[in-house]
Amino acid sequence: MAGNLVSVIVGVRLLRGVALMEDRELVSVPRAMLIASTGFSRHGAGYVTNLLVAALLSPAALAGLEAARVAAQPVLILGTGVASAMMPRAVRAIGAGDHRRAARVMRRMVAVVSGTGAAYALALLPLAPLLAVLFGRPVEAGLASARAGAYALSAAANPFNAYNMAERRYGLALGLTLGSELPALAVLVALLPSLGVFAVPVAGAVSALLRIALNLVVRARRERRQ
Repeated sequence: MAGNLVSVIVGVRLLRGVALMEDRELVSVPRAMLIASTGFSRHGAGYVTNLLVAALLSPAALAGLEAARVAAQPVLILGTGVASAMMPRAVRAIGAGDHRRAARVMRRMVAVVSGTGAAYALALLPLAPLLAVLFGRPVEAGLASARAGAYALSAAANPFNAYNMAERRYGLALGLTLGSELPALAVLVALLPSLGVFAVPVAGAVSALLRIALNLVVRARRERRQ
């Protein structure tokens, strides 16, 4: 946690010198804090999730959950790679005022990440024993697959935050992130006693779907006003 706090402080300092779009507008400290808080709130939800699992279930349950996370992690790495390759096109389109083109790029990103992530989640079912040998620890196939599916949804939702920030809607990005993470944590607390560690991917899927739905609702309302 301390390392992440240091990262936030360093990130805010670095963002002070970031230029946006063609007008070279520097990011102010309040805006930089909003950007940092959006990412920190998502990572913070992950820490809270681990604490809840350890407290309400057991440290052994948390260890099994961590093994499943490591097995499912390639989905998030894929999502980051796809976004790094495609998001700059959407940002350039936004800068040029071509929101339709930006939306097309976003749809392609979501399709690639969600489709590939879903395929990987299914592949984990037979591959889990092999991964257990590679990692040197047991990997529960169903849990790893469920986490990969939730990660695929999360990776599909992530570009919406980047899109909002490209439009300089930093407060909106933070608000929609909190509006998805907090209800997901409530779902986690409610389901942990009955579902055990499987409540974690369920809550992760709820968070991702809420982020997507909230962003789509906001965009639909904005388009109607225009």
